Amino acid sequence: MFKGYGPLASFKAKIDLAFLMGLIEPPYHSHLHIIREIRNRFAHHLEAYDFDVPMIKDRCSRLIYPETIQRFLAYYKTKVAKDAQDLKVLIIWLEPMGSLPATPRNAYMTTTKLILFMLEAQTHFALMESGKEGIVLTLDATNR
Repeated sequence: MFKGYGPLASFKAKIDLAFLMGLIEPPYHSHLHIIREIRNRFAHHLEAYDFDVPMIKDRCSRLIYPETIQRFLAYYKTKVAKDAQDLKVLIIWLEPMGSLPATPRNAYMTTTKLILFMLEAQTHFALMESGKEGIVLTLDATNR
C-alpha cells in the first residue's frame, strides 16, 4: 500500500491520510502540501534552482516566517508561568528559528521543523496518555 504504485505510496496520499485520521490539523495539512509542491518543483523543474525563483518564493510566502514564531513566543510567554517546563522547551526550540532572517528558505525550513516538532510532541503525549512511557525530552547534550 505504501510502496511502488500503491494507493498510499505518494507523499500527497500520506499527507491526506494523516489529515483524515486526525493526526495533523488543517494548517499543517496545507503547509505539508506546499512543502510537497516546493520539493517537486526543485526535483522536476530546471528553472527552480533556489528559493528566490518566483514560483518557489510564491509558495514559500504561504508558510511560517520567523516573525510569526516571534509573535507566538511573545504571546505564549505572557500566558504561561516563566518556570513552566513546556515554556522552556518551546523557547529552546523556537527562539533560534524566530531569530532567522525572513527569507523564503527560512520559511520553508521553519515550517518543516515546526511540523516535525508538533508530530513528535503529539506522539509523546499520546504515549503518555496510553500509559506507555513515551519519549524522554532531555536537554542534556551527552544523552544522545
